[in-house]
Amino acid sequence: MSELKQYKKFILIVTVFGAIIFAIILIQGSIERKEFRSSYDELISKEKSGIVKLISTNRGGNTIILDKLIDNRICFLNFTVETREEWDIHQFISQGDSVYKAKNSMELIVINRNTKIKTSLKIE
Repeated sequence: MSELKQYKKFILIVTVFGAIIFAIILIQGSIERKEFRSSYDELISKEKSGIVKLISTNRGGNTIILDKLIDNRICFLNFTVETREEWDIHQFISQGDSVYKAKNSMELIVINRNTKIKTSLKIE
C-alpha cells in the first residue's frame, strides 16, 4: 500500500512540475508576441537603415540588430519574398549586409555586401 502512495505522490509532483513549466513557456511566448506587436507598430512609422550586426530567430519571430547605437532593432514575425520560396531569414540577410526600410512602408530592402544583390522582404 505504501508503494501506491509513493507512486501517487510521484505522479502528483511530476504533474505539478510539468504544469509550472508549461505555464512559464506560455507566459514567455505571450510576452514575446506582445513585444513583436509593439515593435511592429513602432516599426511602420519609422525609417530604418544600417549595416546588419546580428540576425536572430526565436519562436518564429525575427530580429535584426543594426550597427547603430540608438534604435538599432528591426523586429518582425513573418516576411514574404516574391521571387523565392525559402522561409529562413538567414537565406536573405547576412551579417554585414545593408538594410533600408522607408517610413510608412513594410518593405525591407537588403543589399548583399558580397554580390550587391537587392532583395525586398515584405514584413508582415
